[in-house]
Amino acid sequence: MHKNRIKRRIIDEKILKRAAYHEAGHAVVWHINGFGVDEVSIGYAVDVKGERAGGCHLIEPMIHYSYPGCYKKFKKQKKSFERYKKRADRLIDGLLAGPLAEKKMSKSRTPLYSNGVVAHGGKDDFIEAVCLAKEFYNEVQAGLYINLTEVNIIKLLRRKNIWRAVTMLAEELLKKRTIAGDELRKYLDDLPENSG
Repeated sequence: MHKNRIKRRIIDEKILKRAAYHEAGHAVVWHINGFGVDEVSIGYAVDVKGERAGGCHLIEPMIHYSYPGCYKKFKKQKKSFERYKKRADRLIDGLLAGPLAEKKMSKSRTPLYSNGVVAHGGKDDFIEAVCLAKEFYNEVQAGLYINLTEVNIIKLLRRKNIWRAVTMLAEELLKKRTIAGDELRKYLDDLPENSG
């Protein structure tokens, strides 16, 4: 019994580390893309789906921009549609950054999506990114768009200053479990912002 308890603790620490990098990836990329990040947290808490290990909370709730059909009303208004499409692009970047940061930390060669399976704890993020892409593209175009975005986020995470920020935030999350407000901004404010 004692052996199982030790093994469980090691597994939990691995899960927490993966969650820390995952949530730090979201926070850093969303910050760079002009979204205010209010809080980042990890903790091996299980939600209704039985999967949750952390969370990244935007100041402006993402739900307003990610439900099916929310962009269709803007399609006839070219300017608004393009503006909202750019916003959705930046949301998708952040959604994919979580599982991709987790993948980079674990040095995994497994693709984010392969043979119908989403790896690296990013199933919900990946599904939400694909649904959001389908608001603007047909199914084939959305798949190509997600693949291209994945490549671009991998390149972004390879930049030393970006990966350093992800790592520093993840390490601090492992110590504190939750970082919010001014304390969170000290990890994010030195990053370049691309709110275009």
